[in-house]
Amino acid sequence: MRKSQFLFAIVGLLLLNACEHASDDPVSSPDYYQLKTGNYWVYELQRIDNDTITVMLPDNDSVYIEKDTLINNIKYSKYSGTNLYGNSHPYPYAYFLRDSIGYLVDSYGKVFFSADNTRDTLYAYTVADVVRIAYKMDLGDSLISVPRGPYNCLFSRCTIKALKPYFPYKTRTQGDFRADGIGMIMSTHVNAAEANVRFKRSLLRCSVTH
Repeated sequence: MRKSQFLFAIVGLLLLNACEHASDDPVSSPDYYQLKTGNYWVYELQRIDNDTITVMLPDNDSVYIEKDTLINNIKYSKYSGTNLYGNSHPYPYAYFLRDSIGYLVDSYGKVFFSADNTRDTLYAYTVADVVRIAYKMDLGDSLISVPRGPYNCLFSRCTIKALKPYFPYKTRTQGDFRADGIGMIMSTHVNAAEANVRFKRSLLRCSVTH
């Protein structure tokens, strides 16, 4: 009996020690943004007409994080590079971005992406009473293939709804695909002046330091 009690005590101590060690192990959190200074991404650009004709544009789109900066005493990452139209521009949506408890937010307070919230509209606003723009995450993840390889991605859908009858479209969508540990994998952008034209960026190469 005493021998059995001794064995149970040894096993109990071993299990307790294993649990203590497991609780000390660091747990990595998903990171779909990769906002560290020096990170960069290079994308190929495509023009898509009527969802069927794809034209490869001659210039690549490159984006890098230039530095951290404080805006209203809050730290943001400054994006620099080129946009879809080849002009000097830090980022198609915003100049400065930050991770706000899992939400990707720009310096104006617009929320573009969340790794966890697929239920709520992340952000919505109206432009000059002409269009209504809203951001919301799609449910689940998708396997997205780009020149650099296939990635499991989360998708932030931007819905653009025309509020005036003279617009050539009623509702259009665009959005960003992001992968954990990499950042932006692919994005689509509509052309406000042409109802049937979209642009797509697909990741060619990147350098990401975690």
